[in-house]
Amino acid sequence: MRGTTMVLAFILALTAGVWVVATGTADQAKPPANAAAPEPSFSELQAGVGATFKGSCAVSGCHTGKRPEARLPLDPQGLPGSLKNVQSREVRTLKLVDTANPARSYLVMKLRGDKGIKGQRMPRVGAFLKEPQMKIIVQWIDGLAAADSAAAGKGAAKRIPQAR
Repeated sequence: MRGTTMVLAFILALTAGVWVVATGTADQAKPPANAAAPEPSFSELQAGVGATFKGSCAVSGCHTGKRPEARLPLDPQGLPGSLKNVQSREVRTLKLVDTANPARSYLVMKLRGDKGIKGQRMPRVGAFLKEPQMKIIVQWIDGLAAADSAAAGKGAAKRIPQAR
């Protein structure tokens, strides 16, 4: 009886070992608790910004159509051209998306309601953007700035601080 128990225990241990090797489940299967999530690609950020603007900004009566509010179209198909290095109509010393100085992008200031904006925080209709949406916009602008810096052979641009 004792021999049978030991054989069964050995077979069970061997089976468990083979299963772990075959399925790759062991300590390496779980990422470390402090592992950061992978950064989204630029195309994922572009899609996220487009979806955010389409749902919150490029809606009827606002930043879409033949006569968008403030002559600022935010339709996804026009991005980033309608924003990148375009002077703000409200604060002439700032660009909507400033790839040379992303932290001074008027678009982010307006969406956050920062000091120094003219008029009111956007979007005017519906809820303000939530932090995950703002994070995507900030990462997208930083990505545009990094691409422009790389193309110009410059160092990294000053990134936008995340949340205040």
